[in-house]
This record gives sequence, structure tokens and C-alpha cells, in this order.
Amino acid sequence: MSYPLGILDYGIGGMGLTKLILEKYPDYPIFYFSDSGYIPYGKLSKVDLRSRVNEVLDFMFEQGCEHIAVACHSASTAIRSSDKNVIAITDITVDATLKTGLKNIAIIGGERTIRSGIYRNYLKEKNIEVKQRIAQELSILIERGEVNGGYLESVLQSILHPIKNVDGLLLACTHYPVLSKQIRIFMNGNVQLIDPIRDVFGELIKSGIIQKNEGKSSFVTSGDVRLMAASTFAAFDLEIPEPISVGPGLNKTGSVLL
Repeated sequence: MSYPLGILDYGIGGMGLTKLILEKYPDYPIFYFSDSGYIPYGKLSKVDLRSRVNEVLDFMFEQGCEHIAVACHSASTAIRSSDKNVIAITDITVDATLKTGLKNIAIIGGERTIRSGIYRNYLKEKNIEVKQRIAQELSILIERGEVNGGYLESVLQSILHPIKNVDGLLLACTHYPVLSKQIRIFMNGNVQLIDPIRDVFGELIKSGIIQKNEGKSSFVTSGDVRLMAASTFAAFDLEIPEPISVGPGLNKTGSVLL
């Protein structure tokens, strides 16, 4: 089977892009891969991250993906320049931020994204004042489907209080838009939330990769299939078909869909 688009994320963060696509084209065939059964990407060395991401990309192309959107900021830094049919979120994120025209922003993201300074350094070169905070625990909670409650609010308060008085907040993890309403509560009332995934969606539409199409989507994970489905519904209000398990070894025996 052929899929015009595959979406890669360590977990369910890329479901935000999936939902945008399926709202416009309900029958569009997507191959979604969650690598949540593997070592968290943020804990891998650069060499090991590059090796794993490229292994997964090769696997997805073997399953029939024509193009792949990498909806993960960590994974996007490890893509081979030779992969012409891979769309990384990093450049689109920078462009989305610059497009706002804001000069005082904060960034929240996973540990690797924040410690690398990938966005902070570039934006500072453009004379933008930048603060940043590691918000790894938010994605962990969302992966478990925990998108409400007192503990989540305490985590948000701890992360956001030191940066609450900025003009813009870059959500440098595809999980975080799920919490947009809660995030606004702990920020100043006029803060502009920058969600790059909508710009990724726009680029895919503009390029012609996403257009009216009919087929069956497949949801595949190296992790827990039940948790993937339950957390996707809890976080994104998106009901997906039962995911297929391939395990961390990716079951390299041909098509996983046979």
C-alpha cells in the first residue's frame, strides 16, 4: 500500500497534525509512526539519535510512505540531507516565529531542544529577546493522557511563572498545543502562542502533498498500542483505528500491514 504522507513522532505529539489533515480530508491515507517503545529521543546521544531516526525513516519508506513529516523537534535535528522527501519541523518553526514580528518571546520544549539552543541562538541573531524553559514533564503527562487536574496545573505553574510576562510563547514540542487553554491561564493575557504545527500543515497543503485523496490510514507504534489509542483520544479528541505494534526492533520482516 502507498501512503502519500507518513508522520513520525516519538509519541502522540504528531496527532495534532494528523487531526488537522483528517478534518480537511477525512479519507486521506496517513502512515503514523510513534516510537514510544524506544529510548526517549532526548536521552540519546547525537550519534545514536541520528542512527535511530534514520532507521525509522527507512522503515517508513519501506512501508510505502512517499513523503514523511517529522513532527518531533529532537528527531528533526537528525535528518540526513539526502532525504529529499522528508519535511522537518525545525526550519518551519523558525519561520513561524519570525513571521509574528515579536521581539520578546519565550520557548518551552523538551530537554534536548532547550539545551541545544537550536531556536534561541537563531532568534537572538535576529535581535529577538529570548527566554526558555525545559517542559519535558508536560509531554510525559500528555503521553499518559493526563491533560487535566491539579498536578498538571502545578507543573504548568512551575514552568511558566518565570516567563509569564513575554509577548510570545513558542511551543517547541508538538504535544503542547493540547494544553493551550491551560497555558494561557498562567501567562499574561495578551501572550501569542506560536504553534508551528499549523505552519507545517500549511506547507504540506501548499506543496500539494496533502490534497483530496482516499485510502486507509495506519497507526503504528514501537510502544503500547492501547495507551497510544487512549491517550490520543484523551489529548486530541481523536479516535484512531487500533494501532499496530512492531516493537522497538520494528519487526523487519517486510510490510507490517500484510
